[in-house]
Amino acid sequence: MAEKPQAAGDLGSFRLKRLLKDARYVDDRQGIAADKAEDALLWDLVAEVARETRVPAPEALVLVPDAEISVAKAAEGGFALYIGVPLALALPAVELKAVVAHALAVMREPHPELAAGLVRAREAAQVRADLWVSQAPRLSRHFQQVLDDSAGFHADIERHADRAAATVAGSRERALVAMVRAQAIAEHFAEYAGCYVLGAADVAPDLFTDWLNVAAQPVPDWASNSLPLPNLATRTAFHPGLRTSGGSLNRARQAVNPLVPASGEPVVAGFADDVSDALASFIEVDRGADYSIGYAEAGEAVLAGAGRLLGRDATPADVVDLVADDRGAELAVAWFELLAAELEAGKASGFVTERIQRAAMEPASTLGEALQVFLIAVAVRHGYRFDAVLHPGELMADGGEPIKTYAVISEAVAGDTARLAQLVAQLAEGA
Repeated sequence: MAEKPQAAGDLGSFRLKRLLKDARYVDDRQGIAADKAEDALLWDLVAEVARETRVPAPEALVLVPDAEISVAKAAEGGFALYIGVPLALALPAVELKAVVAHALAVMREPHPELAAGLVRAREAAQVRADLWVSQAPRLSRHFQQVLDDSAGFHADIERHADRAAATVAGSRERALVAMVRAQAIAEHFAEYAGCYVLGAADVAPDLFTDWLNVAAQPVPDWASNSLPLPNLATRTAFHPGLRTSGGSLNRARQAVNPLVPASGEPVVAGFADDVSDALASFIEVDRGADYSIGYAEAGEAVLAGAGRLLGRDATPADVVDLVADDRGAELAVAWFELLAAELEAGKASGFVTERIQRAAMEPASTLGEALQVFLIAVAVRHGYRFDAVLHPGELMADGGEPIKTYAVISEAVAGDTARLAQLVAQLAEGA
């Protein structure tokens, strides 16, 4: 007689249900069943992972628009694996296998559907606890209590899941890269999708393809917000079973720039157009929210910061001179202080909210980010456009080639402002 599996954290069904209730968990995922013929490669990968990790293969695969992989009860009975299309399109096969293996670890539990629900509920509770810690302390404490009450469960599940991921990836460090990349993709896509859907209301965007094109671009070191170490990765509970050394997380972060690697083919090259369009339609966007992100407005604050340092109205050339005179750090601090003052005065643009409020005013923004928005402000003054969604790092004008800014800014941050001065002059001449 087969031995009954031991519940993670010694939690039985009653306690699991109670924790799900406390976490106010609602499973509201929308998706489309993966076709066994058209999506055979994906079905085969999942079946292979199930065999390697010795868990039951899911009876159904459901494609969902957001970058997640999780288990739930299938409508027709048994269990379904929900696979986010961004992960299926962006992850190399071996990394997708690792993330799938990690998700399938709950299939070893006596109550897989409840365990899977609690995994998702914990993720949501952590986000809410962090979000409301200063704005609504009582709500934050409620969700922190959920996290505390399920800590033993989480430790057990993570240990089993990390081991499964490392098994199929071939090493713990390769599995950690997969988990960091998956989380970074989830955060990047969540931010990207809403902006693009709102910004292209009169166009039918090829959302997943366009996002892949952006995610495949390397991001410079100074662009601290463009390719973040995933928020969850800063916590000690982020896949502790995969950290082989103190530097393993940093190496994993470096490995996920760009998000979509140049080498390593994904399992599938794409999904049917009708499936992609339907999935894109599932993405909910608050059309009253400010997704404009005031890059040009934030860039004008760089000029104001330069004026504060010089004691007079500053020109774009003055900004270049300050950086050339090794005063770039002072300029970045002055810029940051002006943005913080705008936030306190209630005049914050989307950029200010994104960069400062979310980071709780720390750390101060980098010189690279200041120069990026500075160039955008100068360009907009002289008839150029900036599309942060589809063309990050580029300034565009009708009838001309886009101007790429990343390399220029990287050189200026390193102390060589020659090309920055030329670009500022070029933008002014294009008026």
